[in-house]
Amino acid sequence: MATSTSTPGAAGDAVVGCHNTVHGLCTPLRQVPLDIVAARGLRPVQEWSLQTCRGFNPLTDVAMPSGNASRPTSVLLGVAVPLPDDVKQYVDDARVFATLATILPDGRPHLTVVWIKRDGDDLLVSTTVDRQQGKNMARDPRVTLVIAAPANPYLYAEIRGNVSLTPDPGRELPDELSRKYTGQDYLTFWPASVNDAARLVARITPEKITGQR
Repeated sequence: MATSTSTPGAAGDAVVGCHNTVHGLCTPLRQVPLDIVAARGLRPVQEWSLQTCRGFNPLTDVAMPSGNASRPTSVLLGVAVPLPDDVKQYVDDARVFATLATILPDGRPHLTVVWIKRDGDDLLVSTTVDRQQGKNMARDPRVTLVIAAPANPYLYAEIRGNVSLTPDPGRELPDELSRKYTGQDYLTFWPASVNDAARLVARITPEKITGQR
């Protein structure tokens, strides 16, 4: 997830970081002038839990941890942006499904229709460790979501961003999403889900929003 904070020795700048708690990837990504931080609506790092970052402290640590060297270069350029009010309304509507695009190992896109909800400006999707989209996001955090307006499919938003994955051992997010879309707990709606592999929360932080709205 993209976050910001001031950092010692960089007066007038902020650090944008990315945390993937499944693999412990916690990287300070770039220095961003504070006027750009304010203009882009970056949220302070204090809004995020640093306990999940497996020892990484964005206030002091500046080296890229081992294992991150192969991350795509474009991941290092992301700055979080807030969701516009109309897009928030799309997401909050129980009639709206999203199409999630992730990247296959060979570079081709993989598309999945998903349930979705908001947590502030972040978008939450549930997946499992063995599903293709889950594997793709664990390997490459770059994702795109497309959401159409419920009353007019000619209006849509394309949301590009980075994803962080966290375990969901209590399967709370599938229940929340199922109640939103079906009015039932997920196991009641889909009994076969008792056999699902370990669940993950995919938290998508928007970095660019385009479309016809």
